[in-house]
Amino acid sequence: MSRAAEITLYERDSAEKIPWPKTEDGRYAERFLRPMLEQSVEGFIPNVRTRLYVVQAGKQVLPVTLNEAEYGNSYVCSPYTHYVSYARQELHLIRSRAARVLLSGLLTVMGGLLKASRFNRTAHINNWMVSTNLYPSCSPDQLKAVAQTLKQRFPDYGLVLRSLNRTNHGELLDALVQEGFRLVPSRQIYFLEPSNPAAMNAKARWLVKRDYALLASSGYEVMDHDELKSADMPRLAELYRMLYLEKYSYDNPQFGEAFLELARTEKLLRFQALRSRKTGRIDGVMGYFCRNGIMTTLYSAMTPRCRRSLGCTGCCPRS
Repeated sequence: MSRAAEITLYERDSAEKIPWPKTEDGRYAERFLRPMLEQSVEGFIPNVRTRLYVVQAGKQVLPVTLNEAEYGNSYVCSPYTHYVSYARQELHLIRSRAARVLLSGLLTVMGGLLKASRFNRTAHINNWMVSTNLYPSCSPDQLKAVAQTLKQRFPDYGLVLRSLNRTNHGELLDALVQEGFRLVPSRQIYFLEPSNPAAMNAKARWLVKRDYALLASSGYEVMDHDELKSADMPRLAELYRMLYLEKYSYDNPQFGEAFLELARTEKLLRFQALRSRKTGRIDGVMGYFCRNGIMTTLYSAMTPRCRRSLGCTGCCPRS
């Protein structure tokens, strides 16, 4: 059997035929993707309009999102939003007015050219529609076979894989380059290896101890995932909205109560929240997930009051 023959593509009409692997990655994929196939992606993430597929490669299943234009989409499915719309919103950070005007003009020209080239006509591979896509235990040959299959199925679409980096995905990147892919910069990322003593100097370790001491005296208690209930999801959605949408950008994926409730019940994310002992209100939350020894946060937000109580200097919602 050829490598291409080992790859099977499913969509909404054939979702019931997907042989979800009985592995940790396979069960996670089923819990995440089945509801979106049976209902709609927009029902969970309103600003992600896309056609969702599932590709099976051996014992791995990967989500594939297919788009035509959708220039108002969140950047997780729209290269145009990532490189043009989002960049335009960040121009206010540049102090020089002349530079802002110049860059705004360049973005306008670049945006027109990209639309003319149908820049958003793409198939995103392993696209979980979150800011950072973690990858399952997928071999370079499997990923190349997936790419070859999608090239044949969607010959007029650009193939995109986000969230790859040389530190974690060196072999995959080399295989994709051999397959004809080009490496395009996306954003800066930071790594922390908590299991490696050399990764944290004495000051960093002292800061961690200090943070635990501040938490103990802050008037807040930590709520673990299983302590959170359905009734808490509106507050978690509010904290997300105030920081990631209202303060940052509505081009971020607009996760609301429906997605967060799915994430809670199906444990797509692990939540930890900070609840005020005085008011009983949740004023801080972190949602994270892990795959193949890598952890990343979907979001982390707290109110200014909570931030001050903890002595933090990071980002927070306005209220």
